[in-house]
Amino acid sequence: MKYMEIINRSLQNAWKYKFLWFFGFFVGLTGGGSNGGSRYEVDRHDFFNRIDPVVIVLIILGAITLFLILWLMRTLSEGALIHGISKKETNRKTDFSDCFKAGVKWFPRLLGIMLLIVLAIIIFVLLAAVFIIPAFLTYKGLGIALLILFLPVFLIFLFVILSVEAWAVRFAVLQDKKWDESLREAWFLLKNQTGKTIGVAFSSVLTKIVFVIILVVAMLFLALPFILVGTLSLGLALIPGIFFGLVILVIFTAFLGTFGSSVWTIGFLELTGPKTPKKMASTKPAKA
Repeated sequence: MKYMEIINRSLQNAWKYKFLWFFGFFVGLTGGGSNGGSRYEVDRHDFFNRIDPVVIVLIILGAITLFLILWLMRTLSEGALIHGISKKETNRKTDFSDCFKAGVKWFPRLLGIMLLIVLAIIIFVLLAAVFIIPAFLTYKGLGIALLILFLPVFLIFLFVILSVEAWAVRFAVLQDKKWDESLREAWFLLKNQTGKTIGVAFSSVLTKIVFVIILVVAMLFLALPFILVGTLSLGLALIPGIFFGLVILVIFTAFLGTFGSSVWTIGFLELTGPKTPKKMASTKPAKA
């Protein structure tokens, strides 16, 4: 498998077919993360003590609702991207409407797959917690040792389970398999093509890291004019600076989400072929 060719084709798909960015945004959004600090611990506690508990509950419910909406949109967008990219890769016509309809069509099946994957991760973490938390309470050193041992195991498990998910959703969309059959086929594909699955995952992750580094450097340079204006007027620099930064982040997230989905879809087509079983069956010559 030519991984550089897959990366190049995926970059071309992500740049050329910008109507896929809508779906790419929701898929790319799930790959982000956030870091927190502890130096504002006292201020945070003081801040929350002043807020009405009802307001805190409403904020939490709002956050949960927003998370569920984004996750459901991510599920729909995954099916839409797989459908759109596979059509482009096989030289078939598609557009935003066609991709959106495909996302809606495959939504229940993909939702079932993703819910099972999330459930498997939760169960794995809870089982680990059953051993690690009592160890911490009994002897801190033992708890730390178990945690250190758990991290590489968890990373391997996470790679396996997310790879199964990536292949399963493509079996569901591109080969019209049911969710349970998709998961089974995905496991067999991962087991039989472990090296190539690692190659596809590495190609996607490494390229994304490079793009994130480029984005950070570019954002630092682009921020210089706003910083200079901010020395004269903070308000004059802050509002357009935040707006400009958000626009760049949204476009970047959409592009990267489209690219990542394209890498896995092209990899899937390389490993399994673009034809579905039904189409292959229909090409058999009729009996005389």
